[in-house]
Amino acid sequence: MLLTSAVGDRFINLYSISKGTPQAVFVASENISQVQLGVNKNHSILTAITDSGVVEIFNNPLSSEGAIPVGKKKRRQQASAVQSRTPTSSIKLTRPKDQIKNTLDANLAIHAVACTDSVIFYSWLENASVPQVDSLKWLVKGEISTVTPLVLEKAKVDTSTAHVQNGHDVAAATHYNEGNAIVSEGIMQTADQDSEDEEEETLAERLEKISTDKSISSKKKRNVHNSAGTLSVILTQSLRNNDHSLLETVLANTDPEVIKNTISRINAVSAVQLLERIAERIARQVYRFDQLSSWLKWVIVIHGTVLTNMPGLESKLASLHATLTKKADTLPRLLEIQGRLRMIEQQNELKREILEDSDSEDGEELSDVEYFEALDDAEANGDADLLNGDVSNSDESGSERDTDNEEGDEIFSDGGDDMDGYSDIEAEG
Repeated sequence: MLLTSAVGDRFINLYSISKGTPQAVFVASENISQVQLGVNKNHSILTAITDSGVVEIFNNPLSSEGAIPVGKKKRRQQASAVQSRTPTSSIKLTRPKDQIKNTLDANLAIHAVACTDSVIFYSWLENASVPQVDSLKWLVKGEISTVTPLVLEKAKVDTSTAHVQNGHDVAAATHYNEGNAIVSEGIMQTADQDSEDEEEETLAERLEKISTDKSISSKKKRNVHNSAGTLSVILTQSLRNNDHSLLETVLANTDPEVIKNTISRINAVSAVQLLERIAERIARQVYRFDQLSSWLKWVIVIHGTVLTNMPGLESKLASLHATLTKKADTLPRLLEIQGRLRMIEQQNELKREILEDSDSEDGEELSDVEYFEALDDAEANGDADLLNGDVSNSDESGSERDTDNEEGDEIFSDGGDDMDGYSDIEAEG
């Protein structure tokens, strides 16, 4: 035998592998999200979780007991008829009467179910994040006990005296969660391309673009006003029908004006339900706080008077209060880290300025130094000391040569006078 079902469908089909034909069809009251089969020697049980969180039970699905034959006009039709069966029992969870304060308390949703040869295990969530598990025997003394619908009361778990909360010790340090980053948009490449295009545009193209941008912005404003009413209708429908996928499409909108107009158009009852849904999502996924903070802010601002007069508000928003308190506790540490980062940045800027000043002073000193090619060659040959002595000696010898030249000039001049005199005497003679 083979059982088949699909998410979003309320039919479960039973096929015979040997014959290749359907043997029975199990029809649930609502769409099905999960199916489980439990088999014993003589009995079997089929469980299905519906969208409303109720477990519907089909007794002995592998046998023909309780089957409703369809069409018996002919033998061929009778042989090929498919049996259609409805649930024989169901399991529904609820709070005790003194703890029922909203629709969620009146109908606790079952999120998972598992079947063994004699026991049904089912689980639900407390505070939208803490799973709780319980069991129910479907086979007692060889007989099936799930014959009539069952409504089981589950009281709230008292965590005030517990030492463990959400799998962590209460006294332990807060665990760091690395899943708090949200990537909202990735348009850096398109932004660079737009900037390059703008540099190449002419004046006429820019003027034309400005006019088109104005028309587009006016259309966007009209669309915003129209979408606000549409979002309020969709939001009310999703809260009324408990449609999580439709609610997620509404909460994905991050436009402040749309959020404000949507919250202002819903009634107080829907606002309270929306606040509970937001609190559940923030408690289950802390990293979505930045995304849902705008919705949370406008619900509190616009419908704050209704929330203050609502009984039992503290218990309903306990998870949200715990999340906000945890975020507020981390603020001093973040401010301390921010101060340290600023101090390190200022120190780096100061070091950079000092290095720039020293480089400028070195450049000024080097500009006053004269360069001698002879000294450079002597240093390359290793005769720097000898070069210094030769330079001094050369200076002295140069000065001596200058004095000798002067004396020679004087002697030569005197000799010239004598020669002049001698020539005169010789001429007279």
